[in-house]
Amino acid sequence: MPADPPLAYSQNPRPIGFAVTFRLAGDRLVVDTMRRVDEINLGAVARVRLTYEAGKLSSGFYKTALRLTDGRAVSLTSISWSGLAQSNNQVGAYRDFVAALIEAVSRASPQARLEAGKPRFVWAAMAATTGALALAALYIAARAFMAGAIGAALVPLALGAVMIWQMGPVV
Repeated sequence: MPADPPLAYSQNPRPIGFAVTFRLAGDRLVVDTMRRVDEINLGAVARVRLTYEAGKLSSGFYKTALRLTDGRAVSLTSISWSGLAQSNNQVGAYRDFVAALIEAVSRASPQARLEAGKPRFVWAAMAATTGALALAALYIAARAFMAGAIGAALVPLALGAVMIWQMGPVV
């Protein structure tokens, strides 16, 4: 019986640039950037972090980051850019590849940590910043209302509403 072909996943990580192909070949991850081909030993993976990135320039997307024992990092996302304003979220193919990648990492590097979400200090900093900005907008609006400047009070309220609309899903 012939061996199954290695599982592969391609994406264009930037709006301008070339596609990157990730291919599992036994205990190696082959990363082909069209300029060079790197082979990463999956036994050297120290951490796999899975995150969901809300918003930015496109709809939300998933990201997997591998941290190697030598400090290098490799990441891939579920989004593939095809132009400056056009992207394709290829969740199905991404999910299948990441599941196979995690399984291969667990076999090759049993000591590797699997982590989900952003680090706590990042979430704490984002939540504190969002809260402080919301309080500042409310304070400025209240001071403007007390001074009788109704129009001036609407500006920080509108900016605060936009900020909460953007940061709310992230936090």
